Amino acid sequence: MRSGADGGRYGSSGHFLWIGDRTRQPDHQHVQFAASVSNPVGVKIGPKASPEEVGTLVRMLGDRRRPGRLSLIVRMGREHIVPRLTSVLRALGDEAAGVAWICDPMHGNTRTNGAGQKSRAVDDVMAEIEGFVSALHAHGLRPAGLMLETAHRPVTECVDTAAELASPTPLPHYESACDPRLSPRQARQVVARTAALL
Repeated sequence: MRSGADGGRYGSSGHFLWIGDRTRQPDHQHVQFAASVSNPVGVKIGPKASPEEVGTLVRMLGDRRRPGRLSLIVRMGREHIVPRLTSVLRALGDEAAGVAWICDPMHGNTRTNGAGQKSRAVDDVMAEIEGFVSALHAHGLRPAGLMLETAHRPVTECVDTAAELASPTPLPHYESACDPRLSPRQARQVVARTAALL
């Protein structure tokens, strides 16, 4: 923690401080810390986040005088994105315009393939992005960005279609010790298809 020239208090432990979906409770330390600093902050919003909870977070962490102070990083999965995000946006009303809306289409779409490996299908990733963009546009809002997990090498941790997940053959170039990442080709495809929606 250090003080800035503007008199604010800044957390210096990362370039973008964000709170996970499992640790976003308003009365817990992660949110309390974020409320005490002047940094831009992000909060992951999963499918179980109620509109009331999200409203509380926006009021605690947002600041309409400082555009970009609060980013909500939506990670609801392809099945839930439109109904759940629409409920949140309706509940927020005018407050939704004071938030930067980011889509994390990776975490809500993790599956296990026939070989027992964690994977993700690009089709699921794109379906969540499409639902995210359409829900925001329906409320007169613009997406602020994507949060993707990508590799710099041609890994095969993610597949192109969900049908490929049924194969019992292990994915051959699986290098992640944690979450499956898009290959450079897949990442370019996702970004290009997203740009076409904007």
